Amino acid sequence: MKAKKVSIVMASLCATMMLQAQVKLSFNPDKGATYSYLFKMEQTGKQTINGQEIPLNTSIDMLSAMTVKEKSSSEVSVDYVYKELTMSVVMPMMSINYDSKKPADDLTEPEKLIAQILGSLIGKTLNTVFAPDGSVKSISGWQEIMADMQKSLPPMAQQMSPMLLQSFNDEAMKKMFEQSFKFYPQKAVKAGDSWTGDFSFAIAGISSDTKNTYTLKSVKNNTALIDVLSVMSGDLSGDQTGEITLDIKTGLPTSAVTTQTIKNGKLNMQGVEIIMDMVSKTTMSLQK
Repeated sequence: MKAKKVSIVMASLCATMMLQAQVKLSFNPDKGATYSYLFKMEQTGKQTINGQEIPLNTSIDMLSAMTVKEKSSSEVSVDYVYKELTMSVVMPMMSINYDSKKPADDLTEPEKLIAQILGSLIGKTLNTVFAPDGSVKSISGWQEIMADMQKSLPPMAQQMSPMLLQSFNDEAMKKMFEQSFKFYPQKAVKAGDSWTGDFSFAIAGISSDTKNTYTLKSVKNNTALIDVLSVMSGDLSGDQTGEITLDIKTGLPTSAVTTQTIKNGKLNMQGVEIIMDMVSKTTMSLQK
């Protein structure tokens, strides 16, 4: 009987120690490995222009592959290739659909322009160097991709080129990658611990600041579950909730889902004010 009681106490102590075990989370993929991610976004809402409300529904699916080329204790060099992309935009006056897997036949003029722009991304490689905390130290190859995109535009759309090149520059791309991977805590954490991380961007005249709070919900079988709570301010203000499932060994998300709500977001496009109310659901999943 005494032995049984001792066993129960020891099991209880072991369980408590497991709950309190600390883990170090960082960007640590395997050198030479290739990881494919499927990114999906569903966005519903409306834009108000000069007092007129315009419903807007958008969906984007993008498949990319990242190959770890070099790795050291201070940085990880990754090659990204955009494999497939589909997009759908539905408004009362028109709808636009693009699928990189399908031939560009029987497209409307707006769809042809989208196909020429987005089609320039498919199969192109861009190199990104990450620090262990998920921040981006450098990026290369993006300007070449943008130059190819510029060449693909028809003459009437060439006036868009300076805006595209200025808005979607290397710094903007750094921010986009950091939005997906810069969430690691600065020190080891245990279940129940929280940490913060701020994120800001300015693209195409739109700026926003996001304050993120991350909480390690659980650790089990080399998998960490992280809750995300965010508050956005600036041109695009609102809130965001989400959850990240993380492989502790590589530090890579196996899945992530966020829901973002923007209320009375204000944009200024060529002197015209646009009010945005949007709800976006974004998922990112590691493909096997």
